[in-house]
Amino acid sequence: MNSTVNRLRSEEQGYVIVTVAILLFVLLGFASLAVDLGILYSARTQAQRAADAAALAGAFGFVVDPYITETEIKDRAVAAAAENGIMGQAVAITPADVAVDMVNQTVVVTVERTGARGNPVDTYLARGLGFDSADIGVRAAAEAATSSVGDGCTKPWIVPSTIFSGPDPCQACLDGQVLILDRVVQRTFVNSIIGQQFTIKPNRPSDVLVPSNFMAIELGNGSGANVYRENIINCAPVDVSCNAVYRVEPGNMRGPTVQGVQALVGDPPDQFWDVADYGPNHADTSQSLIVAPIWDACNDPLFQIGEESGGKGGCACPVECVAPGNGTFYTVAGFALLFINGVDHSDGVQATLINVSDCGGNLIDPQETGPFSIPIRLIQIPGT
Repeated sequence: MNSTVNRLRSEEQGYVIVTVAILLFVLLGFASLAVDLGILYSARTQAQRAADAAALAGAFGFVVDPYITETEIKDRAVAAAAENGIMGQAVAITPADVAVDMVNQTVVVTVERTGARGNPVDTYLARGLGFDSADIGVRAAAEAATSSVGDGCTKPWIVPSTIFSGPDPCQACLDGQVLILDRVVQRTFVNSIIGQQFTIKPNRPSDVLVPSNFMAIELGNGSGANVYRENIINCAPVDVSCNAVYRVEPGNMRGPTVQGVQALVGDPPDQFWDVADYGPNHADTSQSLIVAPIWDACNDPLFQIGEESGGKGGCACPVECVAPGNGTFYTVAGFALLFINGVDHSDGVQATLINVSDCGGNLIDPQETGPFSIPIRLIQIPGT
């Protein structure tokens, strides 16, 4: 009797060990898939942002040049896509990935990383299950109209002209690196930075010029976190004009920033709109497409500058003169057309540069002298 019981117990223990081993293998498999699915989701999100920026850059060609060719539009889209990355690898598309409808003024961009192209997205934990990589592919479509029926709606952030010139903006002024605009030597705008992403409003103290200055500004309709948040969501009830002066809105305001941007563009962003109808009762741009004023960090007349560091002004360039707190004022030297990619509590507000106009008559569109509404938007192509 005892031998029979012991044998049954031994069999049960063997069954339990086998069952646990099988379940452990299954659970590890699911865990591996979960991790890699998260990686693939991130890769797809980055690919979509690259496609969106490329499509918008291509469609903008219809607005700025009535004689633009299909080849030139494709070149604009390809260049904009290349400024983005997917999991640390630069986006690589060709003109064949860009479809242009010259009659309806639409641009459709396909961004793929696949085995057929030789650049699939690598997996990690799923490799043990035989899945070394996976393919991703996205499309974005943008559309332009011949004229704008909307009005400018400037957001409460100021963009330094040195935003693409490296970690030392004052050195960028001295060395004459890439500037978005320059009040003295007329506007310097390099087409290669169209489509490039940057942080328009940082959330980390380590990313700001000086303590408490997170590049947010008062638009003239009051101060404080609630007003600031409403100016992100809606249009401020004041006009922001060239050469006007605006005070910095001090403090991080991380929560109001995230809340405002999510309310503006959606969470997750709703980046696709219906096919255009540019009648008087329709919006003519995506909610994610916004205008922000530009500060000439090298030539702002409000800042006293010495011949060299330690001179009369005590600093070598305006950006070096910026003081912490709310005592800093910025002069509007131009406007940037931006696409808001998203926002989070750590990195702040991420934007893509679409175009620039300045206040000195050196404009992409010579008719524009202030905030401008550009008739381009992302759309959803029927059947996709």
